[in-house]
Formats: sequence, C-alpha cells, structure tokens
Amino acid sequence: HAHNQVLHFLAGTGVVGALLYVCVLIAFLVLTARTLRRARNEDWFSRGLLLGSLGAQVAFVIGGLTEANFEHSKMRSLMSIVWAIAIWQAERLRTSGNPSAQKVRN
Repeated sequence: HAHNQVLHFLAGTGVVGALLYVCVLIAFLVLTARTLRRARNEDWFSRGLLLGSLGAQVAFVIGGLTEANFEHSKMRSLMSIVWAIAIWQAERLRTSGNPSAQKVRN
C-alpha cells in the first residue's frame, strides 16, 4: 500500500474517491472547529470532548501523510467514535439554542 492515505485512496478509488475522502476529512475538521468555537460558554466537559476530537482528527490527518492509517480497522472505529462525538456536540448545541427543536424532542 502507499505510505500516504490520500495516495492510497487515489490508487484504490481514483480521483473521485480521493477527493471525497479529503472532503469528508475537511468537513469534520470544520464542523468540530466551529462547534468548539460555539461551545465557548459550555461546561468544561463538552469543550474537552470537542478539543480532544479536534486533536485526534489533526493527529489522524498528520499521521496519514506517512502511513495509510485508515486501512486498519481499529483506526476506522476510532475515527467513527471521534466523528460521532463531534456530531453529537454540534447537534446538542444546535438544539439547545432553538426552543422549537426542544418542543419536538419532548
């Protein structure tokens, strides 16, 4: 395998697959960074989860420059959990400021 995650996707799935992979990485990095910025007034636990999620994503991207790390099932599972934390916190913050969304949940 290629010792670069993007090159590995490029060789295996072509240009479209490599671009989609990069778009997913960027989308989750942006989502997490924006949610972390919005969580300024939240409790320390929520901010810590988001900061840890962002740090894990950055480490994953940097590690992918020298190794095809997404090919290991434990890395796929870990990134699924990290991304789920980011989505969970973004949705929690989105609905906490929207009274109509809270009525729907109750």
